[in-house]
Amino acid sequence: MNNSKRNAIAFLMCLAVSVLVFYAIDKIEKLNSILEITDTKSNQPSDAEAESVTPSSVPIRRSLGIYIVTAYCPNECCCGDYADGITASGHKIIEGDKFCATDPRITFHLKLDIEEYGIVQIEDRGGKIKGNKIDVFFWTHEEALEWGVQEIEIFCWVQGE
Repeated sequence: MNNSKRNAIAFLMCLAVSVLVFYAIDKIEKLNSILEITDTKSNQPSDAEAESVTPSSVPIRRSLGIYIVTAYCPNECCCGDYADGITASGHKIIEGDKFCATDPRITFHLKLDIEEYGIVQIEDRGGKIKGNKIDVFFWTHEEALEWGVQEIEIFCWVQGE
């Protein structure tokens, strides 16, 4: 293959990668701009807040699109040197926990609704989780393997508009 063909192929590959990166960054920026949840740790309003609930303050479910959802466990086989039982957000893992790991540019503690998994908070990060990928937590490696890799529509909970 001559140099001009190699250069053309290299240019097209770089262009394709650039487009994919910009697409992923755009999706993440859109996600961060629509996720304006005040306190995801407390779902129950105080008495004063309950009296002042308006349609615009009621959380609504919004689609973020289709994501590739993989699974992991807290063991060294999935977490390597980070298999210490504490997530990147500082959450100490206890049996029965359900949470997920996302791209580092997405804020911790946001609530996501993941079909077949449930409503969970973002509590962790993953080195290979970039763009439209999410990693859901399972207590055992066998459960994580059983989940496999799935393409799922992801929803988030945001304050009403």
